[in-house]
Parts: sequence; structure tokens; C-alpha cells
Amino acid sequence: MRNIFKLFVLILNHYIGRDMILSVIGFVNKRFNFIHSVFVCYPASKEYTLAYAFESKLHHQSWTPWLIGIYKQDGKWGLMFTISSLEEDFIKPENIGNIKNLVKNTDAIKDLVYASQKSFAGILPGVMYAKRIIRDTIEVDVTIQAVKQAISSVLSLNSYASNTPIIVLGGHGFVGRRLLKQLSCNEFYSVDIQTNKEYPEHLIGKEAVFINI
Repeated sequence: MRNIFKLFVLILNHYIGRDMILSVIGFVNKRFNFIHSVFVCYPASKEYTLAYAFESKLHHQSWTPWLIGIYKQDGKWGLMFTISSLEEDFIKPENIGNIKNLVKNTDAIKDLVYASQKSFAGILPGVMYAKRIIRDTIEVDVTIQAVKQAISSVLSLNSYASNTPIIVLGGHGFVGRRLLKQLSCNEFYSVDIQTNKEYPEHLIGKEAVFINI
């Protein structure tokens, strides 16, 4: 089944013609407005990449988003794309041109399908923002809102008090810093390698919510 899926992705993006498919989607979406967002993700490792692409074709999608599926979030539909480059590739100075082209290609996709916004996964928004490739970071607002909803759900499901301590792994990062500003009603702790802040040992054995940002 995995090979069938990879073959489908290959045919859809490489042989049929991605722009042709997207133009058809855009024609329909312009009338019915059901596709809200274009989302570009990337694999955590090469092994993950091989779940949706043949190894011989990985170079084709290093920086070119390939359509791999659809998703629904908060009642709105979006198109999910992926590239095969990894986090280690994003921080290499020689790839700044590739990252700029990735944003340009994603904007073109957004326009083709008449979506109202684009977003990127993981560290990409932070890297793009730091390099002044993008000016707005819709991902931050969406992510923080989703995390806050998840915290509320965890507190409710476990019958924890609303002021239960929150431990944030990556609290000094691009999203983490902004999340901490909105947790003023809670006792919170940032665990982050950049600031050498370690796990709050006095909370061991006590109720707390641990968030991996």
C-alpha cells in the first residue's frame, strides 16, 4: 500500500502535471471557496521521506512542494505539500536562495488554488523570518492557539486544576517565546538547550503538563 501511495504521488506531481491539477482545484475553489490554506511540511529524517517518495525521485522535490494530501483544521480544508529537504538543510547559508524559491513556489500554488493563506511546518517559519524572507508568521498564531487548546483538553481530561504548572520544552525558540507570553495565568517553566534551562526537578512526581514545542 505504501508503494501504491508513492506511485500515486509520483504520477500526480511528476507526470500528469502539478500545475494542471492545481488549476482545476483553483477553478472549483474560486466558485465554492472550500480550500482555505496551503501547508508545506518536511520530513524529520530521510526515512520519513521514503514513506511518500521513491529514493530515486527525492532530488525532484528537494525544494519543490509536492502535493501529498488534504487536511481539515477548525472546520476549514487545506492542501498539504511536502519537500524532501531536512532541517539541517534550512540552516545552511548556501541554501538561502532555495528557501526564497520555496516561498515563491508556495505563493504560486496559493494563487493557483485561490487559497487565502500559506503556512510552513517546523522551523521553516522561524528561519524564513530571521532571514527576512517573510514578514508575517501566520503559523505562530495558529500553532499557539492549537497548543492552548491542547493544554485545556489535557487539563480537563485529567481533572487537573486550571493553574497546573506548564513545562515547555523549547520555550526559548521562535514559537516557544511567544507561547510563554500567553501563559501568564499559569506557573510555567522553560526547558531549553539554548539557555541551559533544565527540567524543574521540584515538579517530579507532581501534576504538570509537559509541552514539546
